[in-house]
Amino acid sequence: MESKLPSYSSVHTQIEIQSVLTVISTRQGPEAVITTKGKGQLRKDGNVVAVGDRHENLYRMKFKPCLQKTDNNGPEKAYIHTGESKSLKIWHERLAHQNITHVTKVLKQWGIKATLENNWFCEGCAVGKMNRKPFLSSQSQTKEPGEFVQMDLCGPMEHLLIGNSRYFMLLKDDYSHYRCLLY
Repeated sequence: MESKLPSYSSVHTQIEIQSVLTVISTRQGPEAVITTKGKGQLRKDGNVVAVGDRHENLYRMKFKPCLQKTDNNGPEKAYIHTGESKSLKIWHERLAHQNITHVTKVLKQWGIKATLENNWFCEGCAVGKMNRKPFLSSQSQTKEPGEFVQMDLCGPMEHLLIGNSRYFMLLKDDYSHYRCLLY
């Protein structure tokens, strides 16, 4: 990184900064190490978890899978995170709020063990399934034309309507269902 410092004479001084290191630490997560050469690293407990290159003021992370053996000397599994979550609720959220039976089946297929918390409630699922109750049907029925007329007024319209108007009004008779459009 080069920088030109202003001076009071006609001579400019050039300074080159090298090996500048910025460390951003979080409470429990990995720490980010960023250098001036446009490179970045995520470290967890001193081990490099991921690296990335700076591109248009963002870091593109290059995740490298870490191979780990299963408990029963089975096939190797690849993870791009540092640890597995043991909570079935977390996996339910990660898998787009699928039902627990499907989430359990997927986790079992991949050999991931997760425990179900007692009486947990997914607020996101509850809100997503909410709907309002339907309107009650009206008990009063009209008995003759003109007793109850509904009206809708619309405008101003972007383009002129018939007769160079910008508004229109729709009238509907509740008994006969006759409609009248006024400009």
